Amino acid sequence: MIGLKNVTKTLRRAMAVVAVLLATSASAIEPAPGSIDAQFGYSNGVVLTTAGLGFTGSIALTSNRKIVRGVLTNYATANVFRWYDDGTIDTTFNGTGRSVDVALSNAYSGFNARATAAQPDGKVLFMLQANRTIPGLGGSFPSAAAVARFNADGSVDTAFGTNGVAYVEPNTNSESAYYGLTTQADGKILLSGTCSNVACAVRLHTNGGRDTGFGVNGIASHNAASAFPSVQSIATLSDGRIVTGGNCAPVGSGSFGLCIWRYTPTGGTDTTFNFNGLARISIPGTTGASSGGEIALTPDGGVLVAGACSTASVSVACMARTDAYGTLDPTFSLDGTAASVYSGYNLSEVRLALQSDGRIQLGMSCTPTGSSSSAICLFRYNNDGLLDQSYGSAGRVIANFSAGAGANDLMASLTLQPDGKLLVGAACANNALGNRPCMALYFGGPMASRMCSMDIDGDGSVTGTVDSLIHARVALGITGNGVVGGITFPAVAKRKTWPAIREFLVMQCGMSLIP
Repeated sequence: MIGLKNVTKTLRRAMAVVAVLLATSASAIEPAPGSIDAQFGYSNGVVLTTAGLGFTGSIALTSNRKIVRGVLTNYATANVFRWYDDGTIDTTFNGTGRSVDVALSNAYSGFNARATAAQPDGKVLFMLQANRTIPGLGGSFPSAAAVARFNADGSVDTAFGTNGVAYVEPNTNSESAYYGLTTQADGKILLSGTCSNVACAVRLHTNGGRDTGFGVNGIASHNAASAFPSVQSIATLSDGRIVTGGNCAPVGSGSFGLCIWRYTPTGGTDTTFNFNGLARISIPGTTGASSGGEIALTPDGGVLVAGACSTASVSVACMARTDAYGTLDPTFSLDGTAASVYSGYNLSEVRLALQSDGRIQLGMSCTPTGSSSSAICLFRYNNDGLLDQSYGSAGRVIANFSAGAGANDLMASLTLQPDGKLLVGAACANNALGNRPCMALYFGGPMASRMCSMDIDGDGSVTGTVDSLIHARVALGITGNGVVGGITFPAVAKRKTWPAIREFLVMQCGMSLIP
């Protein structure tokens, strides 16, 4: 018998891939999909942040799976909280789990919490919307973005911006609103929003200064005309192109639709996407998109966008999926769009997460008709855009995180953990406690990725000349047509091309592979 020490490094890597495939194919008994993890935080499954008047940003996960979240406290102070992945507070973060407080500039009349992002080095970014009085508009309006950065130990990163905060304000005499935040592979920081009422993206250097090589003075304004754009989210493709999502209306007239904008890596309009860099999507059977525009990128470079749409009598959860060129994907709910009515509720604050197996999680605030008290509604869809009947009650879960007089819960963010559980961030309130950031963890149930098989080509058998050869090539880091080059596939094989095989490995086996 040949000892393991004599097995080549290449073969060991291939064996490791096989081990992953075998492990993910094993079945496991898990709680029902959509059920709350009552052990999260070691209480009732809902973790409530003890912060005075805490207005909350989104949730992010650090590279070591800790949970971080930016919070605006007492209207003018920014800080970040950090927890372990079991929901208990991480007291190694500034000794309390709460970062050092950062006082925000008094040049602005108020702030709103927006988004949180974790850097690979453990530093945390927290973006807030800054408001000021704008001449001629008669009040305080969104005007700037404030981005604060904290070190991995919870201290303020004073090398970033000015004393830890970078401010972006294109024009003090017009509105500019920011919602999305992400980082590039090179560490640069991207924001999305509307700059002087035009869809835009902003890029900052790692020190918080404007990247003047991006767009004009660090701001990329989209050339494709749209009226009243509201840009909510941002993501980057592997080649550096930038995608933002929101809602907008045609110039002149027409109802709002779900909108996707795409930029080149240098901040130009990407005209390879729907010819003018903008895909504006109307959802059949609705009168327009009333809110939303959260996006998720699919492994093939397509875009999934979600929001809340209106009909003559109710609001509905609505989605659309495009291919990499901005064309609606007909494999998604037949025409590329989907809408789900949840009778008796008004929907808003839609958030989106895409599972590794292709299933889609939506979360939103849902308010019963005639009520002022909102709950959290979760929806899960299959990859084809139809509700996943295995999730909750016919694809839906309704949760009340708050209790008592004045209880009210508002959706803030959805974050998928590596184990497939769904972390739901919200703002919780009642008359006694006021407004507090809160979060809960939900089981995803058996993931389709655990149906992964060593039968890569899908012909019903595992062979050394096809499946094992593909395993070895992937283990070596080969991608593209080199994975399938020279392989003769059986006529009955379901997957014979690299795109099909890559989709299987990403969606069904949970692997991370470049195109």
